[in-house]
Amino acid sequence: MSVYLLPSNFFQDEINRGRTGHYYRSVIPGYGQVTWQLLGYAPPVPPNTSGIVSLNLVLPNGSVQFMQVSNVDIIGAQYLGPTLPTPTPLPAPTPPPRPPYCSFMWWLPECQGPGSGGIGGGFGGGFGGFGGSRGNIGVPRNCRCACVTPVYYYR
Repeated sequence: MSVYLLPSNFFQDEINRGRTGHYYRSVIPGYGQVTWQLLGYAPPVPPNTSGIVSLNLVLPNGSVQFMQVSNVDIIGAQYLGPTLPTPTPLPAPTPPPRPPYCSFMWWLPECQGPGSGGIGGGFGGGFGGFGGSRGNIGVPRNCRCACVTPVYYYR
């Protein structure tokens, strides 16, 4: 990652553009990459060479924390806009595929679970077939499905 120091007039220029209250993403030493809201800027008073930026730091839980930072401590600035962007939720993880032999060996532990088919199930193998249901016919003793009551046959 290359370090991009902001020009000394960056914050005053942003305020002059009417971007007070707008959001940015930058790196601040000690905080890492952060999202923040620009509130104000106090330019340097000689003999000082750095000004003070007033900002709301957006915390990971969505709350904000007011802080004042030297303008030389803010590294880079990505403009995000007048409203805080909403994070895109991650898609739900997909379950691992069932082994191909589960269509005819449905009683194995790795073949159990939602949508596992078998006798009385749908989309799977065994006697269930595509969406079919044959009730409780011949369900094995180790069936953990709450919707099927086992029927036992004795010789």
